[in-house]
Amino acid sequence: MLLRPSAGAKFLEFSAQTLAEGPRRRVGAKVDEFAREYAGADRTAIVDYFRVVLENSDYPGSFPKVVKIAYVPESKQLVVQYDCPTLDVVPEIAAFKFVKSKSQVTSTQRPAGQRRALYASVIAQTVVRTLHEILTADAQGYVDSIVFNGHVTAIDTC
Repeated sequence: MLLRPSAGAKFLEFSAQTLAEGPRRRVGAKVDEFAREYAGADRTAIVDYFRVVLENSDYPGSFPKVVKIAYVPESKQLVVQYDCPTLDVVPEIAAFKFVKSKSQVTSTQRPAGQRRALYASVIAQTVVRTLHEILTADAQGYVDSIVFNGHVTAIDTC
């Protein structure tokens, strides 16, 4: 059977459109399935949801992005294990200054105590921000309590 050019063109257009929509339909179906599971309080969906929330947090490049999550539906408890940055996240140099007479840049070291205090503040702010992101994202009310375990991988030089 021969197709008329207009019918053939329509068939090719329909075929191309169907092929292009296939992946979108599959992704859409997966999103719909995930939404149903999350709305049904499925433990795995809840864990995946909060993992995605925390993995999409915008932190500087030096911050680790490793998070592990567990959920206990009976107590509505979310357990978060978070890899925190090391002390290296706070620069040793506090300031740079251009000395015009020497035509050079000099640096000023940050005192060790100040560096440790800033690091403690960074860790505290990271914890508070993580808790805020979880509680803000919990529109369904699945979480009543959060256990935050922050870990730092470093060598103690003391």
